[in-house]
Amino acid sequence: MILGTGGISYFDVEQYSKQPDVTPVGFLDINEETLRKWKERFPAAEVDTDMGRLLVKTKPDVVSVCTPNHVHAPLTQAALGAGCRVLCEKPMAMTLDEAVLMETARVKAYKLGAINFSYRNVTTFRLAREIIRAGELGRIHRMTVRYLQSFLGAAAQFVWRNDIKQAGFGALGDLGVHMLDGVAAFSLADGRRRGQG
Repeated sequence: MILGTGGISYFDVEQYSKQPDVTPVGFLDINEETLRKWKERFPAAEVDTDMGRLLVKTKPDVVSVCTPNHVHAPLTQAALGAGCRVLCEKPMAMTLDEAVLMETARVKAYKLGAINFSYRNVTTFRLAREIIRAGELGRIHRMTVRYLQSFLGAAAQFVWRNDIKQAGFGALGDLGVHMLDGVAAFSLADGRRRGQG
């Protein structure tokens, strides 16, 4: 089941579609027009604006939380409470307290949970890890990263990411965190190459 049918949901659905015997059973969103589009693409799936109803109708095994950041915690907790495994988009939560509540709910439900950093599987990131792991760049002591993204530029339409109450973070927490995650992965690759990981 997909909770939130905006941009990242397309990535999640695409990745799920590559797995055998995985079919979207439901889509949740507050935008009924978007829900209609998903219903056209997946006629057998349920669509709804109410999560409780959708959980009852679909009884999903896995839920992807693809919503704006401020509702990650309550939706994740509800899905876990319904007995689902949860893949939540980054950032996990708006605060440490929310994250602790989410993890407590996961442990109580005895279900798998994960935070998705979609860039981990981007071809260029994977290639960079392999180059580092192979030692082609020598020992890495420092990295400088830039996140070149134009969709939130000055001429862009106002979206939830521009609202601190919904996003909870500035550029570093929302988009720059992909670069931090990438650097961590690159560092791990370098450590493994040198026999430290």
